[in-house]
Amino acid sequence: MSQTVKKKPKTKASAKRPPAPDDDDEDVIRLVRLDDREVVVGGFASLDLVAWSDPVGVLACSVLHRTGVLELGAGTPVVRPLVEEWTQACGRARDGRWAMLHGLMKKTRPIRVYSASIDRDAALDLVPTRKAEFAAIGFVGARVVAIPGYLGTHRRSLYPRAQQPFLQEGTKLVPAPGLAPGDEGDAPQLTSVITCADGRDVLVWGGRMFELVLDRFTRTHGFDLQTTHSNVGLTAVTAGSTGFFTISDGRLVEILPGASKPRSILPKETFLSVRPGPGATMVLVASYASAQKSALWAYDPVTDNAMPVGSPKGVHPTPVFYAASRGALAMFATADSGTAGQVIVLTPSGR
Repeated sequence: MSQTVKKKPKTKASAKRPPAPDDDDEDVIRLVRLDDREVVVGGFASLDLVAWSDPVGVLACSVLHRTGVLELGAGTPVVRPLVEEWTQACGRARDGRWAMLHGLMKKTRPIRVYSASIDRDAALDLVPTRKAEFAAIGFVGARVVAIPGYLGTHRRSLYPRAQQPFLQEGTKLVPAPGLAPGDEGDAPQLTSVITCADGRDVLVWGGRMFELVLDRFTRTHGFDLQTTHSNVGLTAVTAGSTGFFTISDGRLVEILPGASKPRSILPKETFLSVRPGPGATMVLVASYASAQKSALWAYDPVTDNAMPVGSPKGVHPTPVFYAASRGALAMFATADSGTAGQVIVLTPSGR
């Protein structure tokens, strides 16, 4: 007589976080070599600097699907692996927390919040209440906001329906109040959150600017930031105690609260990006005719003067960032120079 065997009911598998890289793995983001001029990070040569908040940066590789943390303080630099995922975007809260948009091939990518020390074992995952695709992430006050936008060459297709920003509520991400699909501007690459010195957090969505007022997002300016075909994304530097500097239509502009139009700076020059530099200055990466004069420029908003900045041969100044603890500008070499990884060149600059 045959005996019937009852099958166990199937249980839904719980979502698992991607494993943390093994520190002994040859492919992890690790420190290979350092000296006064170079930091060599292995074991690949397709590294992106996703975010920089002195003295910490987030490094990612879209080929190996790895993310690591670069700590470039006054002591010995440290590069430590974070997750076996590519990271597209990061945001930093005023209290030091980090938000990161991980993943490359997955349909739903993890949106993860880390402590100021970026402890991978104590991170919080945020779950959207419905399927959505995001390109940028940041903080508005103490809450995470995730924004759709330009997905880059690594994620080519959008979901068929229009998207909108989502705002954190507890451990969930819900559609941001006051914003609906179609409210964005025409520059999807210009999408992020800009933290201003006066306490405002400006959400930029496709070049259009919004602020959270009485728990609803409201458009703050009657104009949009503009992109160019050579744009490298939204970069900005806080200006004094109110507005911020950014790149719009290839020009350096200042955006002040309530302004009816951007204030043009250096109107005869064109740029790709602007980031904080030594002291009150800014570091600009030039384009077109301006790049023929110098790839890098330093602008002082106090004196309203810009000066070319020399950069070593064989380096790529996009991105470029200022490491105050090293008194140096940091940028990537164009080739791995025969090393087992990516070379980050440190160029001395005034503090």
